[in-house]
Amino acid sequence: MRVQQFHSRHLGLPSGDSGVKLTIDAMQAAAIGREGALSADVRVWALDATKDARDRDDYMQAEAIFRAVKRNIRFRGEYSETVQTPLVTLQVRAGDCDDHATLIAALLRSIGIPARFKTISTDPLNPDTFTHVYALAGLRRGNKIVQWLPLDTTVPWSSPGWEAPRALRARIWGGGLSGLALGDPPEQQTQQQADQQPLGQKAKDWVGVINSIGQSASNIAASFRNGGNTTNFSAQSMPGGITGSVGTSMSTLAVGGLVATVAALALLRKR
Repeated sequence: MRVQQFHSRHLGLPSGDSGVKLTIDAMQAAAIGREGALSADVRVWALDATKDARDRDDYMQAEAIFRAVKRNIRFRGEYSETVQTPLVTLQVRAGDCDDHATLIAALLRSIGIPARFKTISTDPLNPDTFTHVYALAGLRRGNKIVQWLPLDTTVPWSSPGWEAPRALRARIWGGGLSGLALGDPPEQQTQQQADQQPLGQKAKDWVGVINSIGQSASNIAASFRNGGNTTNFSAQSMPGGITGSVGTSMSTLAVGGLVATVAALALLRKR
């Protein structure tokens, strides 16, 4: 087993929706980037997962991706908010809710299915704070998206289409039912996106290096065929809601847990 190097770029993360937006921006970039939908390994994994699905059947292909991710990618929490690229998640075979969502979006986009993210709050003590995120698959009839299908792989009892029944607040990042999806041309961005406040100088960048032992990316798809998911996720209906991440420090969590006043977002990528 060869040693692989991973590295992360850290950003200062403000509180509230501005911090959530920065996290979603990182997830979107990771999902459609060279370690996301543009990665040959991500596409091969998606093609392998959907090999038994009908041609031009978005629901069957999205369902197959949902089942493959739920079966093979474990849920694990984190010390501070970390967005892994899909390629990293496939290599380490684990991640929190934003990592699952980013991976699913990348797999969908790699085979041409539109994708978006949805954040929700289910905590009655913090109803305005987003505590969870998952992907939506755009199901098409002809050239028109007719439904956005929720794909939440971090909840043990979930199935395609399942959503938390007591969401106190929700936001779809990218527009309405027939609007744009991840990876659409930037000049077509919706007014909803334009209205979001820029972060300006609130974010500070620095670079760190994380070394990790992992398997070769070229062997990922083959190694997953007999894999299993030993999820350690715990969720409750009320109070506290569904939480996609568990943080343990004062400077943690944007999407996937309670937002601290100043948090740290790490973008974990393969070196």
